[in-house]
Amino acid sequence: RSSLLGVSALDRSKRAHTRIHAQLELSGPHAVSVKEGALGMEVQINGGTSFVVTPGDLDPAREDTLEQAAQRAAAALAIAIGESAESRNVEALSRALALALGGTVLYCVLLWVAARTRRALLGQLVALTHRHTAKLHVGGVALLQRERLTRFVQLMLTLVYRLVLVLITVEWLSFALRSFPFTRAWGESLNGYLLSLVMPIFTQAIEAIPELLTALLIFYLAYLFTQALGRFFDRVQSGGVRLQWLD
Repeated sequence: RSSLLGVSALDRSKRAHTRIHAQLELSGPHAVSVKEGALGMEVQINGGTSFVVTPGDLDPAREDTLEQAAQRAAAALAIAIGESAESRNVEALSRALALALGGTVLYCVLLWVAARTRRALLGQLVALTHRHTAKLHVGGVALLQRERLTRFVQLMLTLVYRLVLVLITVEWLSFALRSFPFTRAWGESLNGYLLSLVMPIFTQAIEAIPELLTALLIFYLAYLFTQALGRFFDRVQSGGVRLQWLD
């Protein structure tokens, strides 16, 4: 981010890249540590300095201290070293492949379960819709048209089903990518993107629950009123109730 002793930031980055590769060629545990030096905080591998984090390297937007920035850089370096070693380990790659295949099998099972659940729910909801719309009549006039309400229920269920498919697919793809060291960053970014996309929708859905409950309550009260009104007029028609003002 900044120059150091006349060396530009770009040249510092290139030198650090070359030095890290040379250090990783040496045997040893490749342990990453942080040490305070004369020019700043030194990030080291096996006790040898890889690069230096100086006050000029700090990001003003993060408000990190010099030590915090160095620790964060050291943590990123340790992850990169571990993933680099993992990508050259046949046993680790075999485990990653097995995990990815297992995740794919589970993904296919979840797709099958989602499809079966959708078909079962669709049949039950359509039957329930037909039963209740048949009761919502005033003076022989239907308050709700059965065909339109059925199409609405089918549409809503299809939207929920497709949303579930998208969530399952993104989670499966993220899991498969995170299983391998050379695609792990893509999987983590994909999962973060999904969370950033879903959380606002979920928050808005939670905020809309009171209004939805109010609408459902109004609908239910209207249903009870029409039921009571229907029974009342049935009794009037059968002679069980006489209205003096209609004589």
